[in-house]
Amino acid sequence: MKRKFNANIIVFVFFAVFVAFGLYGDCLKSVKDTAKDSFEHLKSKDSTAVQSFIDGVDKVTTEQLSYHDMLMDINSVKYLLTNTRVVHKDDTVVARADSGSLIGVIPEMSDSQLNEVTEKIEGLKNKAEESGAKFLYFAAPCKEMYEKAPSNVKTYALQNFDSFIQKLNERKIPCCDLRAALSESGIEQENYFYITDHHWRPTTGFAMTGAICRELDSRYGFPYDAEKLKIENYTVNNYEKWFLGSKGKKVGTYFTPSGADDFQIIIPKFDTLLHEDVPYSNVSRSGDFETISYYKDHCRTKDWYGKNPYAAYSGGNFRLQIIKNELANNGKKVLLIRDSFACTVSPFLSMQTAELHIIDIRDFVTYEGERFSVFDYIDRNKFDYIIVLYSSVKEMTTSDSMYLFDVAF
Repeated sequence: MKRKFNANIIVFVFFAVFVAFGLYGDCLKSVKDTAKDSFEHLKSKDSTAVQSFIDGVDKVTTEQLSYHDMLMDINSVKYLLTNTRVVHKDDTVVARADSGSLIGVIPEMSDSQLNEVTEKIEGLKNKAEESGAKFLYFAAPCKEMYEKAPSNVKTYALQNFDSFIQKLNERKIPCCDLRAALSESGIEQENYFYITDHHWRPTTGFAMTGAICRELDSRYGFPYDAEKLKIENYTVNNYEKWFLGSKGKKVGTYFTPSGADDFQIIIPKFDTLLHEDVPYSNVSRSGDFETISYYKDHCRTKDWYGKNPYAAYSGGNFRLQIIKNELANNGKKVLLIRDSFACTVSPFLSMQTAELHIIDIRDFVTYEGERFSVFDYIDRNKFDYIIVLYSSVKEMTTSDSMYLFDVAF
């Protein structure tokens, strides 16, 4: 007679090893390897074994063990084994798309909400033109527009974005929908964005820098160096499984079968010399592109839950950052009003300008320095071009004040 598989033995042995290693400290990697082996073993058994494993995970995660990272990873396998595709965490919802990529849930925006946003952008456009600058709004699509959500999730990312572009055009606001540039970039659609994060990959940001320069040139005669927009003139260093994005951090590494994302650092093969000022952080320094554009403390070590490698580009999110190109440039002074999608754009754009002033007016408590009025900043400076790079579109009350260009508080 065939003996019944006793799942409790596996659960007991696994968690005994887990707690023992945890208590005595130094073998986290071994524990993770043990965990992965146990997961594979359990998946090959019957449903009783899987359920027993899940119950064991639930029991341990409710106890006060200080092994956050590992417990998150174990819990993520529970989600994967039970095909749980939607998780409510804190004040957000994370869903696993049909592709395995992690996405958010985007609520529908009303016509009046869209009008409120576009009215603010129109005000900025008028201010820019009154100052003598050329204005252009770059609308970056969000990841949710390219993914199929679970059947029990309704997301309005594509509908909102289409309506937003229509509103901008109706108001005759100079705008560029970057979807066409993405489709023409030569990058496969599944590689536009990270799997565990909402941002686009550095290679996508690099390609969009080229699209921005070409659009500015097409509309306004913006001079740029095309050679510096060719990826073959750069070294792309790949760090395998180095980055767990913001959505992955909320649900655990193995909520998606692919696990953590690879991370790329893109470095020019040609000579560069830049000067960076970050007024609110008392930073003033000169150096080559790699020294100025990359804050490598964010990615020097692999730490899925403790580090944010995406912030290595441009240092993440600063209230104000000024980059001056001290080698050959086009003599143009550009103001870039941005959200975090510009982290992987502004370093490469800085090599196409004399001065690139980068402003992030989102109302985040982690930012150093008081939030200031973009209108006042325009009055104090003479810019040749004023551009905005924002991803998707957000309702005013949940936009972290990113559309309040004329307000300081």
